[in-house]
Amino acid sequence: MNLKPMIDEMYDELRVAMQKAGWETMDIGYFEYNRNSKPNNHGKMTMPESWLVLYPDLLSYEEDGENQQKIWFKSGDNEMTNESKEKLFDILRPFKDEDYRGKNFWVSPEYPDGYWNNHSLGSD
Repeated sequence: MNLKPMIDEMYDELRVAMQKAGWETMDIGYFEYNRNSKPNNHGKMTMPESWLVLYPDLLSYEEDGENQQKIWFKSGDNEMTNESKEKLFDILRPFKDEDYRGKNFWVSPEYPDGYWNNHSLGSD
């Protein structure tokens, strides 16, 4: 099964949502907030205040006795200020897993209010 068209459509929805909060798409899955706001090593204002990499991840869980699998976007590398996190999480609340203790989070344009349940992560 080719999931690329579905993932590309979700990236487009994600791009539109994040743009409303001031995040710019620089490449598929790579976003910057407040571009050109910090100086680089040469003193030129070319570095973003915050940046974020989101990549597709399959979340598996059981709901109403049936196994469900949904594509969410998992944070990878990132450097985020409090302001940029607030802007992002105002439009896309992160997924929370009761058992997960890492720093990464998951967002989905299909679930802008996040999703609270005890899930197991399909690809970890």
